[in-house]
Amino acid sequence: MRKNKGALVLVIGSSKITAIIGEYGLNNSFVEIALADSYYDGFSKNRFLDEENFSSLIEELTLSVLEKSRRKFSEIFVGVPACFVKLKSKKLKAEFPRKRKIIRSDLEALENAGKNYVLSGNDYKIIHSFPQYFILDDGNKTDKPLNAHSTVLAANFSYILCEKYFCDLIGKALKNTQIEKINFVFETMAESGVISCDEYDVGIPRFIIDVGYISTGAVLLENGKVLSIFSSDFGGAYLNAWLCERYGIDFFDAEELKKKINFGLSGNDGTTYSVTTESGDTISLPVDDVNSFIVAKLDNFLGELHGFICDSLEERGKNYDGEEKVKLIFTGGGLSYYRGVELYLSGRLEMPVEIVSPDIPLHEKPTETAKFALLKFALDN
Repeated sequence: MRKNKGALVLVIGSSKITAIIGEYGLNNSFVEIALADSYYDGFSKNRFLDEENFSSLIEELTLSVLEKSRRKFSEIFVGVPACFVKLKSKKLKAEFPRKRKIIRSDLEALENAGKNYVLSGNDYKIIHSFPQYFILDDGNKTDKPLNAHSTVLAANFSYILCEKYFCDLIGKALKNTQIEKINFVFETMAESGVISCDEYDVGIPRFIIDVGYISTGAVLLENGKVLSIFSSDFGGAYLNAWLCERYGIDFFDAEELKKKINFGLSGNDGTTYSVTTESGDTISLPVDDVNSFIVAKLDNFLGELHGFICDSLEERGKNYDGEEKVKLIFTGGGLSYYRGVELYLSGRLEMPVEIVSPDIPLHEKPTETAKFALLKFALDN
């Protein structure tokens, strides 16, 4: 770990860009050296809505934290949202004329052969690669083939690819800074490094689902390895827009209404949500009408997410029957702050749900997960 050098990180959220320079403090805490952030138009359907403004902000925020920190960095770590990545896997095999010891170059040769296969076009760049497992001539799967003796070395390698559109845009934005090396990091994968959840056991599937402002990214992880990826153009801002349209209120009043929504209330007794508008007026809305409206609007997104979860488990021979341990871990600010949302999501998705924050003192908020996940990844690599 580079505890003394610190790290420079860019977090590309769907509504805000954050540049941060940080380092490890005592007991693996984090020290924030410099931070700069700005709201922007975001992205939709894996394209930025205002590329010129996005590029300008990337340069401006990076230069700002470098100036504030009075430190020099030639390397930066950039978080990549799920909509800009995809996962590809390739089964590979090498045979030797006689039994011999497996060395590191044998593993690298298989990995590189897979890279040539998955990069058949020019639209993507590999940002992560890792073996799911190896198989030797005894036919058994292993994670540790080094120094074993075998006539066969087979493997299933996975590669996380990032759209060159995203990489090129970041590269152009940073061309007038001192940055010489850009490391692209799949954000949702990195979040597993700062999330602590109950009953974590090796070999148990974990879905990390980050619901943001106007986008959602999710991964299936097992033993720290990415098995599948999901993205959706859905986030908390959509709920605001739906509430505005339904009740004829403005965006800020909808935000205030969201803070009062409780999925655990039935509203059968005539209970209402009362909201004081920016103009000073008070509006009262029936709990049962608001809750049923939000649930109906969420149904399409949650149906899509549930399909991804079930398909991912089925592909790996884990047909969920209500007994197998599978955890759905939600983070990000899009849904996390609704009261009663854990119970509602558990019922709708038919699996246990936990809302989590980064396991970092003073920063235990779901909206902080991506920032500290990327900073930890950068410091550890």
